[in-house]
Amino acid sequence: MENAKRARDLLREHIPSWDKTRLDFGNFRDRIEDACRRADRLDPPPEGNPSTSIGQIIAALR
Repeated sequence: MENAKRARDLLREHIPSWDKTRLDFGNFRDRIEDACRRADRLDPPPEGNPSTSIGQIIAALR
């Protein structure tokens, strides 16, 4: 992703009301497993970026 503005614009294509200060977990709940699979395919995962460790985060929470 080039920058935060581009990420926001892409998110709003799918969730027009998306706002990083008012996240609605319901918008993402059904795609958690997809996010975990994509994060697990990163080889190696980038350091210091929690979004790329989502699979590890979810596993720890479960």
